[in-house]
Amino acid sequence: MAMKKLPPAEKAYEAYSAIADGRVEMHEASGDGGTASGYALVDSSDRTKTYEVAWKGDTYSSTDNGTYWQGYAGYPVIAVLVLQGRLPQPPADTLADLAGVPWKQLNDAHKRDYAAAADEALAGKPHEQELRAAVDELNQALAGLDLTLKRGRVKHPRGAAEVGTEPDAGTTTGTEVSSAATTTAAPGTMRFISWNIDSLNAALTGTSPRSELTRDVLRTIAAQDADIIAIQETKLPATGMNKKQAAALADFFPGYDYAWVSSHEPARKGYAGTMALYKKGMDVTATYPAIGAPEPMDEEGRIVTLELPECFFTLVYTPNAGDGLRRLAERQVWDERFADYLAELDAKKPVITCGDFNVAHEEIDLANPAGNHQSAGFTDEERAGFTALLGRGFTDSFRHVHGDVEGVYSWWAQRVRTSKINNSGWRIDYFLVSDRIADRVVRSEMLDSGPRQDHTPLLLEIK
Repeated sequence: MAMKKLPPAEKAYEAYSAIADGRVEMHEASGDGGTASGYALVDSSDRTKTYEVAWKGDTYSSTDNGTYWQGYAGYPVIAVLVLQGRLPQPPADTLADLAGVPWKQLNDAHKRDYAAAADEALAGKPHEQELRAAVDELNQALAGLDLTLKRGRVKHPRGAAEVGTEPDAGTTTGTEVSSAATTTAAPGTMRFISWNIDSLNAALTGTSPRSELTRDVLRTIAAQDADIIAIQETKLPATGMNKKQAAALADFFPGYDYAWVSSHEPARKGYAGTMALYKKGMDVTATYPAIGAPEPMDEEGRIVTLELPECFFTLVYTPNAGDGLRRLAERQVWDERFADYLAELDAKKPVITCGDFNVAHEEIDLANPAGNHQSAGFTDEERAGFTALLGRGFTDSFRHVHGDVEGVYSWWAQRVRTSKINNSGWRIDYFLVSDRIADRVVRSEMLDSGPRQDHTPLLLEIK
């Protein structure tokens, strides 16, 4: 293995200190179409500083403003994150990929060089003992692993995978989770997924390249083994799926039943539409409420509610204010009526609601707030409507878990070719929960939708 420049001690220590002081935000990331993956760290006190660590494959690197340096730095970075509980303990093969494989590749002389660089960075520093203990613990964890080198050509992304910049169309940002493996919810929790699919029929039986990208996302969703999956903008006819589409859906989700509602007269045909898939055997009662919204919104198939023994689960596809804000007045009435409906449910039992709410609530929820105050989805009226909804007793689960993290979005415009590459996105999809169960939320994050632009799925895990 060819040696590259060792990490300068001061650079390595910057990364160590940022983590130990709690000044760093951790984000899972991948690049170059998924051929490299690992963790990107952003210094919250100086967002120009990004540290990418532990990329899988032939290299193991960190970066500061795009200047790569390879070395031992990622090792204690991962260890500290794991010990602090800010990075889940990964399974053995992932731990090997992220930390052990490159280390095993090195010969003894190179290992001594890396260890010396780490010693230089740590010596005499305030966090020296804590970080050395973290390194020792990780070394012990790795000692019993089969660190079989997984061969493969790995390229680094073109720039730092930091919050607010997405180096490659295949790169995930913010709190997205990897789509590579099947996962299951933690014991004692339920897992929910929400996604605006932008045409279920095209996803199931379409032949275009975009249809195949959509099916890739469906595979990602299926691998998560969620209890309930909420789909918006199905665009199915009033009669629902045909036999071919139903068979294709069953192939993706064989262990699920589903409840659906489509647009029907006087609304446009093949417009909007929602569907909730739930695991077979669940105690579920489905309803399709009309909330007294302006016509024809109640006929557009925008809401499905599942009553479970312990809570209500409601998925929604909120009407867009439209080009030129032509539907803004009706949208404001919708927001009021939907808030009333959720409050009625919440008076009976806790509520989990999710979907495409078609609003970026705060300026940190879109990449370019200054230029969008008169755009549908970021008008003062729509934002006020969402604030009022939260004020009725509901919590934005993503903000509850992640605070004011920036640059994390759920939608990138299809019509702008570089919107996802440049991470010029909006966060307009949400999981909201009744205030009284907010502290039971374990995870609330976006799933990796790869290079596909438009919406990305959301995941919620709750006790």
